Amino acid sequence: MQQVKIFETKVFSKLETDINHWIEYEYSKNRRVEIKSISHAYVASQDDFYHYTAIVAYDLKHEGE
Repeated sequence: MQQVKIFETKVFSKLETDINHWIEYEYSKNRRVEIKSISHAYVASQDDFYHYTAIVAYDLKHEGE
């Protein structure tokens, strides 16, 4: 079943790091992440900083499935 996970940060390059850490965590729990799509967005806030968001659509499978 396809699921969605949202990552948010103020540093664009941190999105990739956060996604990779999440995939490594799932792998350590014997779960495999099959990414279907990644969408990026950014929004300027009142404090003149950008807030970056990545929306990841994925399937999560347990080892052996």
